[in-house]
Amino acid sequence: MKLENLGWNSRFECEFEKSYLKINKPRLIAGRVILTYNDFYRVISENGEQLVKVAGRLKLRSRRADLPAVGDWVVIESDKNLIQAVLPRQTKFSRKVAGKYLVEQVVAANIDTIFVMTSCNADFNVRRLERYVTMASEGGIVPVVILGKADLCNPQQLVEYLAAAAAVTSYEILVVSNQTGEGLAAVEKYIQFGKTVAIVGSSGVGKSTLINELLGTERQKTGAIRETDARGRHSTIHR
Repeated sequence: MKLENLGWNSRFECEFEKSYLKINKPRLIAGRVILTYNDFYRVISENGEQLVKVAGRLKLRSRRADLPAVGDWVVIESDKNLIQAVLPRQTKFSRKVAGKYLVEQVVAANIDTIFVMTSCNADFNVRRLERYVTMASEGGIVPVVILGKADLCNPQQLVEYLAAAAAVTSYEILVVSNQTGEGLAAVEKYIQFGKTVAIVGSSGVGKSTLINELLGTERQKTGAIRETDARGRHSTIHR
C-alpha cells in the first residue's frame, strides 16, 4: 500500500519530516488512523495494518481534541506500536460535547468532501441538515448535500425538498436513488485518487446502502426503516 493511495501529500510529508527530527527516535513511519477503539487505534501504512496505542507522554500533554481521530495521519514508532505524534490536520469534522464544560470531539480528520445525506421522506429535517453543513464548513470541508431515496416522493415534493435544502447551503445538492441508480454518477465524480470522502446523516437515510452501491459489494450492513415514522435503525455503529 502506497501512502499516496491513502491521501498522503507534500504537506503531510513536510510535517512528518519536522516531527521526525523533533522526536529523534529510530523506526518512525507515517500511518493513517482507520479505526479507533477505547485505548487502541488501527492504522494503515506502507507496512500494512497494525494496532497501536498513543505514547504516554503524548497522551498526558494532549487535549481530547488533539488525540488521534479517524482520518488522522500519525507518526508511529513501528517496533513499539506507539503513536508519537499526530500530524497537523488539513480539515476536521468536530462537534461540541456538553458537560461541565463544552469539549470539542473530533469525529474525523483530513476529509476533502463530506456527503451530508438526508432522505426524501418524513425523516427530512432541514435544521439537522443545516447543522451538518455548518460543522463541515467550519472544519474546512466541502459539504455536498445528498437527497436520498428520491424514488419515495413525487416531483412536487422533490421540488420542495430541494428548495428547503438550498435555503441552508450554497454548495451542490445531489438527488440520489439507490433503487433506480439516479444520481450515483454525480456522487462518483467526487471520489478521486488521493481524496477522502465521508458520509454523515441520521439513521435510515441510506448511507450504508449508498456505500455498498459505490463499492459494488455488500460491505456495510443495512436495515429497513420503520413505516410508522420513516426513521431508521442503527445498522452501522462505527466510524
